[in-house]
Amino acid sequence: MDVETALKFVERLLIKKLAKKLTDDEKAIIKGTWEDLKLDQIRGKYNLQNYADVRSTASKLWHNISQVVEPPTKVTKRGLKGIIEQQWLLQAEQSEKREIIVDDRPPDLKDSDFVGQTEYARAKLNTAPYQNLPPQHNAFIGREEQLCQLMRFLSADHPANILQVDGIAGVGKTALVLEAAYRCLDYRERVKSSRLLEQETNLKCDIPFFEVLIFVSAKNYHLLPNSSYVRRLIITRTLQDIYRTIARVLDDSTLSNIDSNNCRTDYFSEITNKISDALKTKNRVLMIVDNLETLEDRDKVLSFLFELPIKSIITTREQCGFKSIRLDSLSDQESNLLIEQQLREKAIDLTKEQKDELHQITGGIPMVIIWSIGRLAQGSSLQTIQDDLRNPEGDIAEFSFKTSLRDIKNTLAYKLLITLSVFKQAPNWESVVAVAGLETEPEGRIRREMETLQRLSLVRYHNGRYKMLPLTREYALAELQKYKEFKSQVLERWVQWYIDFAKREHNRPRLERFTIGYKNIEEEWENLVSVLHFCKDENHYEYLKELWSYLNNYTNLRGYWKDRLSWLNHLTDVAITKGDFGTAVSTMSRQARILLLMGQPEQLQRAKELLLKAWSWCGYANFSEVDYVLNHLAGLFLRLGEYDSSHKWLNKEQDNLNSQHDLSDQHRLRYQIYIDRERSEVLFYQKEYALSKELCNSVIEKSSQVNPEYGLRNSNYAKKILADIAIEENDIDMAEDLLKEVYAEVEHHKDKRRIAYCLVSQAKLEQIKGNLGQAKSYLSQASNHFKDLGMTRDLEKIKILQLSF
Repeated sequence: MDVETALKFVERLLIKKLAKKLTDDEKAIIKGTWEDLKLDQIRGKYNLQNYADVRSTASKLWHNISQVVEPPTKVTKRGLKGIIEQQWLLQAEQSEKREIIVDDRPPDLKDSDFVGQTEYARAKLNTAPYQNLPPQHNAFIGREEQLCQLMRFLSADHPANILQVDGIAGVGKTALVLEAAYRCLDYRERVKSSRLLEQETNLKCDIPFFEVLIFVSAKNYHLLPNSSYVRRLIITRTLQDIYRTIARVLDDSTLSNIDSNNCRTDYFSEITNKISDALKTKNRVLMIVDNLETLEDRDKVLSFLFELPIKSIITTREQCGFKSIRLDSLSDQESNLLIEQQLREKAIDLTKEQKDELHQITGGIPMVIIWSIGRLAQGSSLQTIQDDLRNPEGDIAEFSFKTSLRDIKNTLAYKLLITLSVFKQAPNWESVVAVAGLETEPEGRIRREMETLQRLSLVRYHNGRYKMLPLTREYALAELQKYKEFKSQVLERWVQWYIDFAKREHNRPRLERFTIGYKNIEEEWENLVSVLHFCKDENHYEYLKELWSYLNNYTNLRGYWKDRLSWLNHLTDVAITKGDFGTAVSTMSRQARILLLMGQPEQLQRAKELLLKAWSWCGYANFSEVDYVLNHLAGLFLRLGEYDSSHKWLNKEQDNLNSQHDLSDQHRLRYQIYIDRERSEVLFYQKEYALSKELCNSVIEKSSQVNPEYGLRNSNYAKKILADIAIEENDIDMAEDLLKEVYAEVEHHKDKRRIAYCLVSQAKLEQIKGNLGQAKSYLSQASNHFKDLGMTRDLEKIKILQLSF
């Protein structure tokens, strides 16, 4: 059994029993287990997170697999392969059971025969008795996880009798429940004709049996691609309409004359009992109530469904509190598959770039994709379609947004909605309240209004954040434009909120900043970048400069170097234009740092130009900025191999430090550490190992005397150099101990550059020990990090090192 087959098989079991798919990390763990790799080796080969996270993920994976095998068996890493192969053989022997096979069709759905047979089979099912399902006009794509979840809820074993599928208009609620209903109908017909083995489906979960399937819809219109609406011929508005539909599907004339408007107090109970008795004569009944929110007597309908001995599914834009499946936009893969399907159906050819643009503007909403491609078939351009989609007065906005908006106009919920639209990334509670200017409002009131937005499917609360679909955000932004004064206030509060947020995280104690602070910044990164762009576009230089000052170190540590270069270049240009040469010194020297680390000859030359220009303007800068320029001039010449020049600039840095008479002892010691640390590295490259070791030990000693927040990082810089010296001197035990200590710190801080350097040193160490496989694995990981950072000079060094293996 090969590993790809095993992955499909395991995922099929997990979806069927737990409605879960394998994550990328879980797939990597199974692949590595199949190759008999240890967890630490798996982590290295597949570039996973730290060992503790991998071990935790593996433990949860073994537990989940233990639950889905038959009979339930404790699964461990050692026993996984044998258990999966045994389960595979067992199911192969029991193929006559209604276990549905893994779909091996290619993901591009090019199997036109399969689609054609499905459409033909569905058309035949429309004539089957005891059902009134409407025809499906498009083959169903995606949503497999939600479809399996719905099937589990529909099973006789699940206690919920009323289920709810909710989401905004056009997201595919009706399509999902109809696909589930047709699968159940198809299974019913195959059971009746004993054709279970002749026609198997590609769904990876059990399908429940229903003898009767009843569909009622309260939708008023169909939206067509020619920008028009077609009124539905059959509309369910009242409970009376539902009574008639049940009577028609059951072919029961005794139910036809029921009057839901009868005022007799016991009449509702009487007719409900009568319908219940009729339904009990059937072997399980499924009723679908589509578009619940547009029913005239919704509460009566819900009371009626509560009393029936059947399974019911309601689709709605509003959350009603039942067992729920909430639909968001399609995944990128599913969206692209639907686009391909619709283009084939309409015989339209688009380039890959045009398909990508279509995917982008439709936002993964099925109705919008189908509508847009219908417009293409009529000759509309992509630009025209995009303009129409963004038009807040257009058909899509009317169909999917305006109806819900009418319910909340002139309320606090409306104010919250248009405030939410300024956030590019889903915000948390605290930021929404602050940007909306509602800090003085009672929290309970705000939460109730936010729940209204969630109930209307305009906003979704997920993992502590309030999420909007892209098109909903577009329309909400258009609403915000109508209120210029409020918009100006919101944007002002939005910018100030993120400046205050970044400042708070940056000003944490250093060790806390590297852990908690940078984690918080990472979670808000898209919003922070959005604020940066706004400040740039609106020429808010002071805001931009302040916000960037709090984000600069984070972007360096996390390796966002290309973005960092772009922002620093912009700030430099504006600073020079405004005569703010002190800021220019700072931004130019930070640009130079990135360029010298990237290391290409032209980048080193540009770094040299920037640093020398910054040095010429040092009269405008404070001592700290001057020290930074001098230290990086020394680093530049180290990378150029001009070691004497490097020492010369370090001497200038030392003279500059000695001339400062108002520094505290702690500050003076910290700057001395930076000088000694840089000089010890120059000496290492000069192969002056004894002098380098002496300075490294001095750095470690001095680091113990300063604040631990600064001391630990600098001490580990020195220990990394000592480890490299130990490798050169073949002192394996010393090198191993030092690298272990350094790697723990850099991985904890997620410092990609220093992680990569540690991996290179570990590779050299493994080479000495004769573990070439492990050495190559470390080099591969380091190479990926250097590639992500654009550090081409170090990539070239790795290639040379690999040749030596």
